Amino acid sequence: MSAFGGVAAASSSAIPGDALYGVKRGLENWRLDFAGSPAQRGKLLLGEASQRMTEARQLIAEQPQGHTLSPHVAAEVTKALSDMNAEGTQGRNLLQAIYQQNHSLAPLRSLASFDSDQQRQLDAIAPQLPRQADPMAGQLQRLLSGISAELAPLHLAPAGSSTPELPTAGPAPPPVPSPAPAAARSGRVRSPLRGARPPPAAAPWAAAPRATAPPTPVAVPWSAG
Repeated sequence: MSAFGGVAAASSSAIPGDALYGVKRGLENWRLDFAGSPAQRGKLLLGEASQRMTEARQLIAEQPQGHTLSPHVAAEVTKALSDMNAEGTQGRNLLQAIYQQNHSLAPLRSLASFDSDQQRQLDAIAPQLPRQADPMAGQLQRLLSGISAELAPLHLAPAGSSTPELPTAGPAPPPVPSPAPAAARSGRVRSPLRGARPPPAAAPWAAAPRATAPPTPVAVPWSAG
């Protein structure tokens, strides 16, 4: 067991192409299989999606500065973003379902943390992404922008944040239409990743959580009138 524990620990920092990377992914699947609850499984999926972003950044950072990524590395970066999109989508769907069932905000705070952290990292690597990764990076951007828009009516602070949350009394603000997509530039369609994030829109599932109401409802600026 001690030998296995050592291998497991060593595999935690493996990236695609490393000898222990298969062990790392196998352990992730094992943890998912033994997750104790849907909430735990959702958080594990978001954690795995975050790992894929870390791996993509490491793959890019290991290349000589100023050099174009080799076809092999470019393919590995694209696959990491694809896996991140799949795992992030599954995690989001699970945590949204929990909120719909019991109106607990805890799963949505985990989503808020994931969204803000991964958006910063995606923005950081965007200029270095290979051309072939643009379509997948665009899908990932839409996932993160969608989470942000879905959570906006709840004014949630990320998990672990000391930022106070606004009360959720009153109706949510009306949806704001997304801007038109950017025009193609030099024959290459501009990815949503390169443009501005769509403005927040109210999500159909993000109703205000059930809670015991105080004697006098607390109004928020956008609920007046």
